[in-house]
Amino acid sequence: MTNPSSAGSGDDRPDFEVSPETYLETLQDVQQQQVELKVDVERIHKDIERFRVFFQTLVSGLLLAIAIAFGIAIWYAYRSFSQQQIARRSVEDVTAMQEDLVAEIDRLESRLQRLERDVPDRLDDVTNDVASSQMELRRLRDRLDAIEAQLDNSNDDATTPEENSTEPDDATPSDRNARN
Repeated sequence: MTNPSSAGSGDDRPDFEVSPETYLETLQDVQQQQVELKVDVERIHKDIERFRVFFQTLVSGLLLAIAIAFGIAIWYAYRSFSQQQIARRSVEDVTAMQEDLVAEIDRLESRLQRLERDVPDRLDDVTNDVASSQMELRRLRDRLDAIEAQLDNSNDDATTPEENSTEPDDATPSDRNARN
């Protein structure tokens, strides 16, 4: 079935003739493969689009998580800074209060020392004043008793014995004691 004349002619065509049925079958196979390839390409494009959306979502989520973490870190830093400021103000207030208390204690101690120096001098003065007042009081009482005794004696001389036995209602207990 080979043609001897065609074998030596250098023709690269196959020696067989393609029948139209075979051609149609081959054409249908090629069209079917083309359709399958298009379906495969569309499926690959869909997969690639799905992966692209997935990676976009993943990257967006990571950026959002980083932004949230950064915000939280800033909030904690601000909170820590605020607490340090409050602690610093508290320390300053306590230090000022402590200085005021130390100054007040120093003032009170100096006043106490002054009083301790002045009290013994004044105590001697007061003790002397009290002693002299007591002596003056005794002298005045003695004089008062003497005057009452003279008054009683002069009243006794002026009254009769019957009148002496009755004491007036307006007499004070010291008058009565003086008469008795």
